[in-house]
Amino acid sequence: MTMLKRTRKGFTLIELMIVVAIIGILAAVAVPAFIKYIKDSKTAEAKENIGTISNGALAYYQSEHALSADGLEVFTRSYPWSADNLAVPAIALTAPGTKTDPTAVVGDWNKRPWTDLKFSVSKPFYYQYNYIPASGSSREDNKSFVAYAVASLSTVTPDSCFSIVGRSSETEPVIGAIVDIHALNAACTAPTVANTII
Repeated sequence: MTMLKRTRKGFTLIELMIVVAIIGILAAVAVPAFIKYIKDSKTAEAKENIGTISNGALAYYQSEHALSADGLEVFTRSYPWSADNLAVPAIALTAPGTKTDPTAVVGDWNKRPWTDLKFSVSKPFYYQYNYIPASGSSREDNKSFVAYAVASLSTVTPDSCFSIVGRSSETEPVIGAIVDIHALNAACTAPTVANTII
């Protein structure tokens, strides 16, 4: 009878507390790592698309473009320019962590400067993209630009920002044209070519 009682004995309180403590430690380590992984997967979209925009700007810079209707006058060594300075989506940023349906803004991709950059997004996206040519430049004499991406991934206000800056000169038309992606300031405001170090 004594042996039977011993085999039916359950876990002690200390054993249960040790198991709970181990689960708590594992959760404390795993949850932040999981959250970081999710955020990194979302920001990968911005890095990839900003890189695509910069490649499009550089390709435009290196190719010839008609300046006159007859095509006899051409210009080169100029980044895409548009008086529209379009931001896509041209709507308020979506709720934190939600994606924008690309069909809602498909018409915006068919306007300059996106057509000159050969850039559009066909899948749902988190970030709002903007391309700003140097202020006051004409279409044939735009030597700098700023492209940036802003999103609200976890809060109502923008909390994830990336930008890329292009600048050229007569001596270095390509080498100094594109710079690396970098995080913006805490307010997620757009940088300008003048205050960005290349």
